[in-house]
Amino acid sequence: LTQALVALRRRPFSQLMTCSATLALEPRKKYALQGATKAALKSFLDTLRLEFPDIRVATVHPGSLATSIFAKSGDDRNVSHKPKPEVIADCFHFLLSLPSFVEIQQLVMKNRKVKGKWHCSSTPRSGVLRASGSPVPPPGDE
Repeated sequence: LTQALVALRRRPFSQLMTCSATLALEPRKKYALQGATKAALKSFLDTLRLEFPDIRVATVHPGSLATSIFAKSGDDRNVSHKPKPEVIADCFHFLLSLPSFVEIQQLVMKNRKVKGKWHCSSTPRSGVLRASGSPVPPPGDE
């Protein structure tokens, strides 16, 4: 990753996009190890944003998806009504379509449908939206 960042710094505009999970933001029973690794990744990426402010770093945090990961961990929840993993591509497409002066650091996928399509939204409560290099503070911090 460090070598990739060095290469990214040579370009006039660079982006690093990652996929994590809502476990990085909200702990859940039976998922201590996975939550800890996702939280560590989040902390690492938050630090990269500080150390490499010229690179736009964004993370998509999907919630539960229609995959077999829960069954493999012994969790028997029904995920057939959850979005398919392909919906993550829509979130990345949105992030990649933004102008270079707009930064969304985290995109949290809420498991809800809007007009028949799964919806992903940024997290304004954490003050992660920036435009033209000016941070937008979280509500109450204005």
